[in-house]
Amino acid sequence: MSIDKDIKRYAVRLSSYKQKDGKAAAASALSKTAAKAKTRTIRGVAKDAKLPVKIIRKKVYVKRATINKLRARLSAYRNPVSLIGLKPRQTKRGRKNGGVRAGKHFFKGAFIVRGKQVFKRKGSARLPIEVQRIHIQKIVDDIALKVTVRVMKKDFKKILSHELRFRLSKHRPGT
Repeated sequence: MSIDKDIKRYAVRLSSYKQKDGKAAAASALSKTAAKAKTRTIRGVAKDAKLPVKIIRKKVYVKRATINKLRARLSAYRNPVSLIGLKPRQTKRGRKNGGVRAGKHFFKGAFIVRGKQVFKRKGSARLPIEVQRIHIQKIVDDIALKVTVRVMKKDFKKILSHELRFRLSKHRPGT
C-alpha cells in the first residue's frame, strides 16, 4: 500500500516537473550552445581579420534563451575597428616610405594625430584626409553563420541530453 502511494506521489511530482524542467533544460542548452558559438565566432573573426581577440570580444554578445522564449540570439557589432585601439606605431616619416603599423596591419602613407586617430591623405593636397579602419563586416557575416550552424548541429543534442539528465536527477526517488 505504501508503494502505491509512493508511485502515485512520484507520478504527480514528475508530471508537474516534466514541462517546466523540459523547457528549462532546452533554454539552458540553447544558451550554452550560443555561448560556445560566440567563443568560436570571436576566435575565427580575430584570426581572419588579424586582430586581437580582446577587441572582437567587445563586439559580440549573446541574448540568452528563457523558458518562455526558447530562442538564443548571437549578435555582433560589425562596425569597422579603428586603428587607434591597436596601439599603432609610426614608422619612417614621409609619404613614400612612412606609414603606420597597427598590430599585423601596415598602412602606407598614414600618420597618427596626437594619439587620437590614424589618418591618411586622400590625395597630395593637405586636407582631404580619412580615418583608417579595419573593416570586419564581411568576415563577421561569413564566420558567424557558418560557426553557429556547425555548433548547433554538433553540440546541441549532447548539451540538451546532459541538461535533461541533470534536471531529472534532482527528482529521483529518495532525494
